[in-house]
Parts: sequence; structure tokens; C-alpha cells
Amino acid sequence: PVAALLLTSAVLALTGIIVNAMYLAFISAVLNRAAGFAQCFGWSLRRSVITVMLGYILTNALSHIGLILLVIPGMILGGLFAATVPVIVIERKGVFAAMGRSIKLLRKNWMKGIAVFAFATFISELLPLQFLWALQAIVGYGPFSPVLAALLAGITMPLAIAAHLLLYFS
Repeated sequence: PVAALLLTSAVLALTGIIVNAMYLAFISAVLNRAAGFAQCFGWSLRRSVITVMLGYILTNALSHIGLILLVIPGMILGGLFAATVPVIVIERKGVFAAMGRSIKLLRKNWMKGIAVFAFATFISELLPLQFLWALQAIVGYGPFSPVLAALLAGITMPLAIAAHLLLYFS
């Protein structure tokens, strides 16, 4: 249990660092001041990675609980919280302030938020999962299946992050 807890903590911390670095890389490109991933990685270590991680995890957990219980509430929550992490990164707000700001930004355009949330969920979660299931159906389950799932999600995650960032800027 201790090793699992430490590994989970490490994965969550790395998720916060990498998500933050990806947002910073996209933002630097949008501002026409393109920075390399190493530079963005360094910037992300100087910012509140824990806030990014908590905002990312909390909004995903709330929307996914809504998706599991009833699809429509999850879609609405996901849509309203779709700009939370960009608000944390760009406006440097705390988690709950960013969630409130995201709701305020998307209140009148909640359908746009739902569309971005649905696209990001499909591209970064459902598509890799479907690919993994198809691969497992062909070759069987292997000990590296969780690693493969993480790699596939890592490949598609930048598309989801770009969609959330474009939503924020719109």
C-alpha cells in the first residue's frame, strides 16, 4: 500500500508538471514567443504545479462522476469546468476561484464548453482506451498494457489541452 501510494503521488505530480508545461508551450506559441518544451518544463516547475494538478483532477473527477451517474450532468459539469486549468495557468488563480471563473466564462456559451469537453474526453480518454481494447483483443492482455494506455493518452493529451486553451481564448 505504501508503494502504491507513493507511485500514485508521483504520477499525480508528474501529471501536474506535464499538463502545466504543455499549456505553457501552447501559450508561448499563441503569443508568438515559441519556447521549447524544456523551457516550458522549467517554467512549470516554478509555478504552482499542485494547483494545476488539483484543478485538473478535481474537475475531471466531478465531471466523470456525473458521466457515470447520468450522462447529461457530467457533460454539463465538464463543459462548465472546461476552462478551469487555462484559468489556473494564465490568470494564476487558485483551484476553486478558477472553477468559478470557468463557470462565469462559459455560462453563456455552455454548449461550446460541452463540445470541447466531449472532444477532449473522446480524444484523450476514449480513443486510446478503444485502441488498447482492440490491441488486447488481438494479442491478449500483457503486463505492459497500463503503460501502453498511459503512452497512448500522452500522445492524444496535447490535442485535448489545445482544445481547452482555444476555448479559453475564444
